[in-house]
Amino acid sequence: MAELHRMGYEEFRVCAAISPNGSAYRCWLTVKLNTWQRCGIFPHLTSGELVLFTPNCKFPWDTTDMTPTQIALKIIADYPEMARLAKGHDEHYAAWWRLALEQCRQGHYFYALSEGRNAWRDGCVPLTGTEDTLPYPPPGWAVKQSIY
Repeated sequence: MAELHRMGYEEFRVCAAISPNGSAYRCWLTVKLNTWQRCGIFPHLTSGELVLFTPNCKFPWDTTDMTPTQIALKIIADYPEMARLAKGHDEHYAAWWRLALEQCRQGHYFYALSEGRNAWRDGCVPLTGTEDTLPYPPPGWAVKQSIY
């Protein structure tokens, strides 16, 4: 994601949740257009090209020998409509992403939902392994907003 932002695709969004049994970290890569207006960490789960689901942050292709730049270019090539919608600058989300990335570097991963936590209800974004939280990321544009 940081590489996509560096390349000028700052309207990409990462939405994450923890599986009900707590054993899987589920990530969706999407675009601002496809995240909720109230809280930009929730995706509007559409089918098709506006969502790339990466269970446990694993892409649908082998990234073992790929650099971050190669992964970003693969996303852009394989998801051209999403890349088109993500092209642009969003300084507010980029700043939020830097906060989230710093927490990730410390081993604290953000998520919208888990068995016991819910960003929608709590008014902040929980982190794994700490009681600290993140503020909501900037809102998206999706009007349909329902907890899955």
